[in-house]
Amino acid sequence: MYESIATFQLQAGKMDEALCILQKDVVSKLKRQKGMLGLCLLPDRHNHKLVVISLWQSVLDTNTLEVVDLFQKLNQKLEGLLLHTVVLPMFENWKLAQVYSHCSLN
Repeated sequence: MYESIATFQLQAGKMDEALCILQKDVVSKLKRQKGMLGLCLLPDRHNHKLVVISLWQSVLDTNTLEVVDLFQKLNQKLEGLLLHTVVLPMFENWKLAQVYSHCSLN
């Protein structure tokens, strides 16, 4: 499983507008993508940050033309609301799962 994390630094007072754009234009389309396992929106209203975590079955699923196009369109739609450019690092979480599989609660 892979996670993609997008961090948006928004202008003050633009959180609701950004969340509306995400819900209306991105979330339903992302959920229909091959390999999409889940999506989490984490708004931090105090610091005007929005973190979007998407979970994918494979790194290849995150690089399809349709997924890349969705994130490019999202950047365009949020452009007037953002203070900083979006960063999309990709993480593989197998090591975390591997650590937990070796842990014992006894």
